[in-house]
Amino acid sequence: MGKNERETAVDILTEVLNGTHNNAILKRTLDASGYSGIQKHLVTELVNGTIRNLIYIDYVLSKFVSKSPKRFVKNLLRVAVYQICFADKIPDYAACNEATDIVKRREPQNAGFVNAVLRKVSADKGNTKLPQDKKEYIAVKYSMPIWIIDLWLSRGDGFAFVEKICEEYAKRPNIYICVNTRKTDAEELTRILEGEGALVSKTDASPNTLKIENAAISEIQSFKDGLFHVMDVSASIAADMPYKFGDVPNAPKILDACAAPGGKSFRLAQLYPKGEITACDIYENKLERVREGAARLGLDNINVLNMDAAKFSGDFFEAFDIVVVDAPCSGLGLLRKKPDIKFNRKPDDVQTLAKTQRAMLKNCAKYVKRGGILLYCACTITYPENQGHDDFILNEIGGFQDTHRETLIQPHIYDSDGFYSKMFVRVHN
Repeated sequence: MGKNERETAVDILTEVLNGTHNNAILKRTLDASGYSGIQKHLVTELVNGTIRNLIYIDYVLSKFVSKSPKRFVKNLLRVAVYQICFADKIPDYAACNEATDIVKRREPQNAGFVNAVLRKVSADKGNTKLPQDKKEYIAVKYSMPIWIIDLWLSRGDGFAFVEKICEEYAKRPNIYICVNTRKTDAEELTRILEGEGALVSKTDASPNTLKIENAAISEIQSFKDGLFHVMDVSASIAADMPYKFGDVPNAPKILDACAAPGGKSFRLAQLYPKGEITACDIYENKLERVREGAARLGLDNINVLNMDAAKFSGDFFEAFDIVVVDAPCSGLGLLRKKPDIKFNRKPDDVQTLAKTQRAMLKNCAKYVKRGGILLYCACTITYPENQGHDDFILNEIGGFQDTHRETLIQPHIYDSDGFYSKMFVRVHN
């Protein structure tokens, strides 16, 4: 008998909490599973939902479990408690029974223990008393590690604002798509998607970004036909900045220095059909996704190149009208989509990554023509990785002017990822 969706979710959760990247293990496991689209969605929801609410789940379990069980049983309980506390469409008895059936097959000696704990959790649902301390309350209720709360409080934001941010990151992510304006427009694509059974809504922030629900994206024909690519609205706003606010020639040369998975390169190729986009990344395996995406979208003005953004290339010196540096970052803006980041990141990572970002910015600044644009982006909301680079760019690198075109998108603004972007113009060498 093969593993069912809940057992698969437990095994994936175990790997993720052992340090494996969540999205990678989900993709690898589900691609080989033979599951239907609905089954894959359930596994993904169980894994991500459990991780997204992990601190709360462990807090609930601590009331009924005095000694931590072994890893498999512990993660089985976590997935089941997620279903009891957060999955409205799954009856409590189903979560209890399924977990008991799984443990009977894998560790039958623990079946009575699992069944008893879950029935107590179900009976006590809604009666959990959270800590009185403000910081601990936020940490437990929204499953946010204390060090991240401290990091955001250190920016000068009060408890109420930080709690709002944590509440937003405890939500399920929305899926946004960017219209391929080379092939269609938002209105026509909306009609096509609705004909395919999807629910589609417009966004106020970006006219060529749509929110999509009720669709297995990679399986629908409009995706296969290259009418859109998946891209969060926050990233779309950043990619549009040079077009909206910059003085850019009609056929610009553009460098996307850390391009994978390719969303901003695709958007820039659509905005500048006569332009030439060089999409680079240090990881060759990630660049394959960029090539595949460009081919599917029919974007023939994208050149893909394996390159380290921190190492100088003489061929690129002062060669580009726009240079985009979407540098590796702590990823704390992606906690809805990648909740494992909360537990795989460490406090020191923010400063370490800020140094990496500065090395990339210092190198890539050399590639910007006089009068050209340097667009810095990061899918995180920490001061050292955001505004903390302003003085470095303007004074240590030098030769750039602050355009005062900047976006710091908190997740509640557009119901999206957290994202930072800022545009600078090169005024002299």
